Amino acid sequence: MKEIKYFFERIGRNDINETTDNLIEDGIIDSIEIMNLIQEIETHYEFLIDFDYITSENFRNFQSIDTMIQNIKENK
Repeated sequence: MKEIKYFFERIGRNDINETTDNLIEDGIIDSIEIMNLIQEIETHYEFLIDFDYITSENFRNFQSIDTMIQNIKENK
């Protein structure tokens, strides 16, 4: 989860942590921040995130983002 925190820090969101839930539904992050987060993840892991993974469920909280990353790694 430290990597997820790092990604949020890289996009200027130091206020978001593991306990933050409902990132999209509660308006904590917007579509621009999601795209910036995707770019950070893709750069870090050196893979592209398919559009099928870009859902509100996959960006709900730290755990869902981590699960998405693990699924992408397994399906590479």
